[in-house]
Amino acid sequence: MAGRKNPSQLTGYVLLNGKLLPSSVRRRLCGYVVQVKIECIEYSVIKSAF
Repeated sequence: MAGRKNPSQLTGYVLLNGKLLPSSVRRRLCGYVVQVKIECIEYSVIKSAF
């Protein structure tokens, strides 16, 4: 629904200069954050925070 992704079903590879990034390096350098709340562009910063 609405094109949102389920984080438990995300898969893929991380490449650096065309080579697979080792998992030990990937865990230290990379992260993925799922967007849970979509903000209305008409709201101010203060309104969006609440």
